[in-house]
Amino acid sequence: MEAIVTLQFNGTDVTVGKLFTSIRRGIESAHFTYDTAYMRSSNAVSLCPEMPFSPGTFPAEHNAMHRIFQDCMPDRWGRNLMLRAEHQDARSEHRTARTLFEGDLLLSVNDETRQGALRFWNNDGDALAPSETGGPREVTIQSRIHSNDEQLL
Repeated sequence: MEAIVTLQFNGTDVTVGKLFTSIRRGIESAHFTYDTAYMRSSNAVSLCPEMPFSPGTFPAEHNAMHRIFQDCMPDRWGRNLMLRAEHQDARSEHRTARTLFEGDLLLSVNDETRQGALRFWNNDGDALAPSETGGPREVTIQSRIHSNDEQLL
C-alpha cells in the first residue's frame, strides 16, 4: 500500500513524503521517504526523531508502523469498531473477514475526523478514507425513535 503524506501548514496541505506498507508472510512492514521538494523547502522539519530530516528510506524500527503514524491511528475502542465493521461486511458479502493490519487501520480513519496535522492521500489526490465511508455524521434522537418505531410495526 502506498500513501502520500501531507502536513497542514497554515491551512494548506504540503506533501512531506510517501508511506509504503507491505505484508510478507503475515508480517507487516512500513517505510517512509521524504519528498524531495519538501526537503528543499525552508519550512521543512523532521516529522519525528526516528525519521531524521535526510534523504533515504526510513523503515519502522520496532513496530509495524512508525510512531508518528501510530499517533494518527485509532485507539483500542476505534480498532474494535473497525474490526467489527469488517466482520459485518464480510458476513453480508459472504466472504471471510480480512485481517486488518496497521496500515489498514491508519488509512481507514475518516479524513474529516482524523486528529492532527497529518493527512493521507492516494496518487490521484483523493483522501484515503473519504467522509462517505463509515457511520452517519449526525443522527437526531427523533429520527432514531421514529426508525425504532417503524421496526416494531
